[in-house]
Formats: sequence, C-alpha cells, structure tokens
Amino acid sequence: MGWIAAQLAMVTQTLISWPLALAVAGAAILGIALCLGIALVRAGRLSSQLAQACADLETVCAQSSTPTGDFDKINDSATRILLAIRALRKAVVNG
Repeated sequence: MGWIAAQLAMVTQTLISWPLALAVAGAAILGIALCLGIALVRAGRLSSQLAQACADLETVCAQSSTPTGDFDKINDSATRILLAIRALRKAVVNG
C-alpha cells in the first residue's frame, strides 16, 4: 500500500505542477514579448530622429561656406611674416 500511495502522490504532484509550470512559462513569454515591443518602438523613434538629424546635417553642409582660393594668399602672407620675424631675431641676437 505504501508503494501505491507514493506513486499516486507523485502523479498528483506532476498533474498539479504542469499548470503552474505553464503559467510561469506564459508569464515569461509575455515579459519577453513586452520587452521586445518596447525595444522596437524605441528603435522606430530613434530611426526617425536619425533621419531628421541626417536631413539637418545636409542642410547645414549646404549652407556652410567653404574657403575658396584664398589659401595661397594666406600662405604667402604667413611666409613673409615668418621671414620678417627671423630677420628681426637675427638683428636682435647679432646686434
């Protein structure tokens, strides 16, 4: 009688634990689905913000002015200034 009672208790525990396990698994699946949904919504918002930022960047790039052929003039002026400073330093050191 003890063996039959043990077997019956084991079957009863198994039948009781299945619905509990299914409920826990269902809750876990719902939690994962909720997190995934939130991540997808945030990704959509981020995508639209990124598209707006790219459009704004293109606008700023189009509006910004790039230097044209003035580099040669600036370079010549800088060269003359450096030569004048060197000549002045030589005059001070030697003089």
